[in-house]
Amino acid sequence: MTEFLDVATIKAEGKVGVEIKPEAYNEMLKNMRNQIMHDRSTPEEFSAFLYELPGESIGLARFMRELDKSTGWLSGDMLDTADDETKMKFRKKELMYILCTMDIDGASINIEDENSMQRILDLKKKFDFDKKVFVA
Repeated sequence: MTEFLDVATIKAEGKVGVEIKPEAYNEMLKNMRNQIMHDRSTPEEFSAFLYELPGESIGLARFMRELDKSTGWLSGDMLDTADDETKMKFRKKELMYILCTMDIDGASINIEDENSMQRILDLKKKFDFDKKVFVA
């Protein structure tokens, strides 16, 4: 990956081209991650969720497996009538999927693959818990 996206030049019918300045690729990813967090959660909720995640890949895989086993996929009616603990676990499962979408290869997250788990842990390292934002 390059540090900067390619510079695009727009040429309009004989007029002078307009140069669009590139945004640093990592800056774009950071902004995207923060936008996803704000759209799908709150900084406080997401920060607490990330803080709870285990710090090593085997523990993270175990954590994800347990969430999946304990909740499965609940429909709207089932979730409405579920107890608070099940609702909390289901929300953590949703947040985990949101976190996975923040990785470049989010669609290929595999709990059996240590590299996939490490990519998720790397995202956690890019989060500033004091400011409740991704810094990279």
